[in-house]
Amino acid sequence: MQTDKQKPGSSITGFSLWVLASSVMTESTMPSARLSTTFPLLLTTAIGLLATDLYLPAIPIIADRLEASVEHAQYTLVAFFAAFSAFQLVYGALAQRFNAGTILALAIVLLAIGSLIGALAQSIETLIAARLIQGIGASAGAAIVPGVVRRLFDQRTSVRVISVFGVFESCIPALAPIVGAGMVVLLGWRSTFWALTVVAILSCILLLRMRDKTPPIAGDRSHDGFFRQSLTHYGAVLRNARFVTIAGSYASAFGALMLFVGTAPQVLDIHFGRDMSGFVLMQLVMVAAFMAGSLAAPSFIERYGLTAANRIGVIMLAVTTAGLFLIYNAQLPQTAQWYVAVLLPSQIGLGLRFGGSMTEAIGACEGREAAASAMSAFLCFVFAAIGNALAAPFVETSIAPIVYGSLVFTVASVAAHLASLRTVPARPSPHRP
Repeated sequence: MQTDKQKPGSSITGFSLWVLASSVMTESTMPSARLSTTFPLLLTTAIGLLATDLYLPAIPIIADRLEASVEHAQYTLVAFFAAFSAFQLVYGALAQRFNAGTILALAIVLLAIGSLIGALAQSIETLIAARLIQGIGASAGAAIVPGVVRRLFDQRTSVRVISVFGVFESCIPALAPIVGAGMVVLLGWRSTFWALTVVAILSCILLLRMRDKTPPIAGDRSHDGFFRQSLTHYGAVLRNARFVTIAGSYASAFGALMLFVGTAPQVLDIHFGRDMSGFVLMQLVMVAAFMAGSLAAPSFIERYGLTAANRIGVIMLAVTTAGLFLIYNAQLPQTAQWYVAVLLPSQIGLGLRFGGSMTEAIGACEGREAAASAMSAFLCFVFAAIGNALAAPFVETSIAPIVYGSLVFTVASVAAHLASLRTVPARPSPHRP
């Protein structure tokens, strides 16, 4: 029972867990093994977000402590995103052939190693390498878990579960920067890496305990070599027009989100004169917007369809881009409050699209859910890495890279959405649970 002494955000987390349980338990025929597997998978995907959001408030301080430039400090984010995106494809191929739970546990070990190296780093180069290793380990959850969920549940329940995953995971960007900021002030920036080391070890133990409950995603046991088999799976996924257009449209919007979030500590500090508390407040407001969209998504999609949700998503991203241009050209007040306000429509739209887009894109590649799940995550984070890499050299002098980066992502998202209207939705398979 909730009390007045609960920490901020605990009610949000509890509510998200309750909604998740309610969503999956509405299917009376759902085997209990599937339900017991869902929660560890949820926690695993959350670690990847924690590895970024707990660390974000420390970026300006790290640049000073390690005597590095703002640009080099920003590259610690780029390294994480680059590794996170690239290794989606590796994990997706592994999950087509081997036990998903075991792969997840081994990946989390890498995350723990990267976190330990980061905690001990004495130079910005070492820290960038540590973030690279963290990204490799953290990427497994995003690559594997959606495909597992899609195999565990039917399409309707998958939308609900993945949407609520988004709600639960969005608590991390809301709470982690607050916790991270407090840790940086009280214990120093290295404490965020020590905390990630401990969390990763605990997560690995939980994964090893439940790995036998994780079903094979596709049960692929062909005699082709691993590399050739992987190319076959990913080639088939990329030839699927339905997958490419829906996943591409969502990934473009996600790339815009990570551009906003990845540059926020520097933008708010340098261009709007706001300290760490300003970034924390921005995270809280943006996460609340994403949660609102995610909570509304299952009912909205059931009533109006995925196409309508995607249409609203791209329109709201366009609204955000227009607002950024107005601020950049001084046609709106150039303040932190207005900057955050114009970002909100894109977050609501992203939340509205999240569960449905992932479910439809992965479901379009039946028998290759692991490869499709990994490719979806790869597209999301490769766009995030590219956006932050291109913005890093210029973010100290202007918000122009954020403005024009948002425009590019918006155009890509709209184009992919329009192309998706000419594709044929996947038909439910009689073999799907």
